[in-house]
Amino acid sequence: MLVICSGMMRSGSTLQYNLTRETAEASGKGIGEGYFDAYDLESYHKKVESWIRDDRIHVLKSHDLPKFILDQADNPGLFIVYVHRDLRDVARSLIRKFPKAESQLFKDIDDALDVYRAATRCQNVIMQKFDDLMNNKKKAVQEIASFIGVTLNEDLTDKIMHATSPEVSQLNVGAANASKSLALKRFLYELNSRVRIMPLIKKVLPNYLTARLRRALYPNDAKTLMHSKHISDKSHTEFDINAPLIEKISIKYASWQKENGYVDFTL
Repeated sequence: MLVICSGMMRSGSTLQYNLTRETAEASGKGIGEGYFDAYDLESYHKKVESWIRDDRIHVLKSHDLPKFILDQADNPGLFIVYVHRDLRDVARSLIRKFPKAESQLFKDIDDALDVYRAATRCQNVIMQKFDDLMNNKKKAVQEIASFIGVTLNEDLTDKIMHATSPEVSQLNVGAANASKSLALKRFLYELNSRVRIMPLIKKVLPNYLTARLRRALYPNDAKTLMHSKHISDKSHTEFDINAPLIEKISIKYASWQKENGYVDFTL
């Protein structure tokens, strides 16, 4: 059984992954497999498909749903756990975290909505909202557990709540900041982003080995996926990016916003 946490970027997808991973692991029924981007998923194609057939629960996080995954949309062993957020908040958080041109911002949102639409085509999918995840985490855990067929007693629920609490998450970020191995990974990751070493490596190594190398260099904790700058802002409705951009987002994505219950407001 494969559970893909494919939530929208800057929308609590790492928290949702950890809630799902902790649920599977605390119950003894599964394991977290970490983060996979589109290249990783394609490179681990056979392994990922074997997880769908396995009786054990395998949980991974990805912002991508490639074709070979969508070809399994009706497979009873594939489960999609998705979280989304008011797109104006997504834009605000993206700009604060990763300053970028307006055209790239809209491309990122469009790509995220493509994954959202792909997720809705899967037989087994649960949708959660960022604010619900943050404001009632216990209910979110219970929804996820029920969705993936795990029974949680009060002790297990409390254990998951503690493991994913803001206090423990801050400790995980602190550990990431202090980790020499993660500091080295950050240096190599940033070096690759500047001089583009990985494309050269791809020409030499098979895809599977290249993916393993890339995954080994991800500058985050392998278990929780937390990194040194992971926790930033919380959801709110006082958008601190310029009003014309907010208006463009409100107009372009009005249908999706309304469909998912994100109320409009007067600028």
